[in-house]
Amino acid sequence: MEFIGTLHDPESLIAKVGIAGNVDLTMINGRIVWKNGEFPGLDEQKIVSDAQEHVHRVVYA
Repeated sequence: MEFIGTLHDPESLIAKVGIAGNVDLTMINGRIVWKNGEFPGLDEQKIVSDAQEHVHRVVYA
């Protein structure tokens, strides 16, 4: 079942089936989006802070 569709669309094989194991690097359109267990270029503290601010506005509005 997990290979359904990959015969006609072999490029989708990795996305549909996946690869077991840890991922060291993910690149999309030439840009590294995941490297060594982190999202390079993302400020995680800012994301958390912004999310908490939005939740606070929704909950206490």
